[in-house]
Amino acid sequence: MVSTKKRSGSGVTRRGILLGLATAAAVAALASGQRLREPSVLIAGTVFDGAGFRVSGARVRLEQCSRSKGSRGGRQRYEVRTDSMGEFAVRVPRGPACYRVLVEAKGHVPAEVQVDVAGEEDHELTIRLSRETGSKEE
Repeated sequence: MVSTKKRSGSGVTRRGILLGLATAAAVAALASGQRLREPSVLIAGTVFDGAGFRVSGARVRLEQCSRSKGSRGGRQRYEVRTDSMGEFAVRVPRGPACYRVLVEAKGHVPAEVQVDVAGEEDHELTIRLSRETGSKEE
């Protein structure tokens, strides 16, 4: 048995309406100067001090390594600060790339790690900072 649905005489379908709305939204985004969302990978992490406490307000810089292929318009650079829970997150373009992650916080020795992005997987980092010699716990 074959099931058929009757159409109204207007010829407008739900699919057509949704396609029209999606097209209008994309045109509006482009007209306003916004870029459509590109595929990305998340590099996120938590920063701890030597005693295991989370470090809020640490400066986290990501810079694409010089050996990375596919650099668009030079090396990509990002900078964020850890939140009150010592956490940070940065979205970077998907594709083969290497990122140098440098973390600095007052009274601590800076730490550096390298993240190799190859596919679509997100990266979760745990970074431990040691106290500078002669600095006191706050």
